Amino acid sequence: MKILLDTNILYSFINWPQGHINQLIRYYQSKNDLYLCPYVLEELKEIMYKKSKVNTVIGFERITRDIERIAFGMNFKVINSIPKQKYLCHTRDKKDDRILDAAICGNMDAVLTGDKDLIEFRCNKIKILNIHQ
Repeated sequence: MKILLDTNILYSFINWPQGHINQLIRYYQSKNDLYLCPYVLEELKEIMYKKSKVNTVIGFERITRDIERIAFGMNFKVINSIPKQKYLCHTRDKKDDRILDAAICGNMDAVLTGDKDLIEFRCNKIKILNIHQ
């Protein structure tokens, strides 16, 4: 199965390497192909930059390097061609719309998330996997 990781999953994976999310990601990866999309990577960079104590260009470059090293070190695949603002699904949060669009346009089977709004959203075009189950 091809699964797109949501930003919150990747954030938890990076920041709590010994946590249960890390174990679940490794489990999912042993049985599936895990994907990222450019939007998830950009959103993650912005979140980590805002939360970091190093608010400089050098800090942003270091965060970018670290994210890429971790993502590619784990052999996550990347969806490259995603149309911007197509919005095939309409949720309460436009950021979630972009994740769903990436999954649908990238021919994913599912999105793995911990986002309550996304988990509760019903979309007949893509399966939503709840990381908490």
